Amino acid sequence: MEYFPCGDLHTFILESQGGLSQPQIKTVTIQLLEGLKIMHSLSFCHRDLKPQNVLVVTWFPLVVKIADFGTTKEAGDETALRTIVGTPDYLAPEVLGIIDTDTSEYTDAVDMWSMGCLIFAMATKKTPFPGTKGLEAFIKRLTFPGDRLVEAELEEFIVGFMRPMPGERLTAKQALDHAWLNSGDHTWDGETNLSNGPGQEKATIGPTGNQAGNESDDDYDTWDTQDEVDSVPPLSRSSVGQGRMISSVGARQPDIKSNMRSKKGPIYMKTISSHMALI
Repeated sequence: MEYFPCGDLHTFILESQGGLSQPQIKTVTIQLLEGLKIMHSLSFCHRDLKPQNVLVVTWFPLVVKIADFGTTKEAGDETALRTIVGTPDYLAPEVLGIIDTDTSEYTDAVDMWSMGCLIFAMATKKTPFPGTKGLEAFIKRLTFPGDRLVEAELEEFIVGFMRPMPGERLTAKQALDHAWLNSGDHTWDGETNLSNGPGQEKATIGPTGNQAGNESDDDYDTWDTQDEVDSVPPLSRSSVGQGRMISSVGARQPDIKSNMRSKKGPIYMKTISSHMALI
């Protein structure tokens, strides 16, 4: 089991100045999409992707890992995804029954919806929907909730994850090929050998040794406030330096299929020499 002295992405976002930089967002997004691509190719759905469940391995270079697989489930011919699990601000509409998909089941496309919410949070320090009311309004008018907060290219990328109908959303593979993600600067080179590329702020966050308390989803401002990002008040640094020890999976996990074995119920994973394994 690995120990993560840098804490989680939630803390990293809270301690940023108005949200992460675009190079940082791209760096984190690429790693998470690589992890989801592998999970989905093996028919596993995380079902609770959010900043609190993304652990920061190192700040410089910026390396992250997906964590907390307690709600993860394998979806196959004999197992369907029906249970309402996850965190409200990151739940896809089909999980909540807001849209009619002609079935009570859902697919790994729910992870892609959560990914869109997560990217929005990285960019704005806000979650796109305060609850089902905001989500229902978005579904009805199909208007991006934060068009005042992010540039057009990033908005278009996020909207690709947040199509109301699951089959119309970007897959992890499609998202990795998206023009926005592959334009400009980012610091992820596809391996663990990262460097601080142009635009990477070194002073955004760092270990301080402070004792940390648990953060809740309420620490994020939500879209119903209609506040500009610049109006977000300074945040306490009390959460900086929180370490976490948790089973996790890295963004790049080659040759893991042979390490997977069938198991009912939630799965628990850990990294072993950069390979994902069931324990």
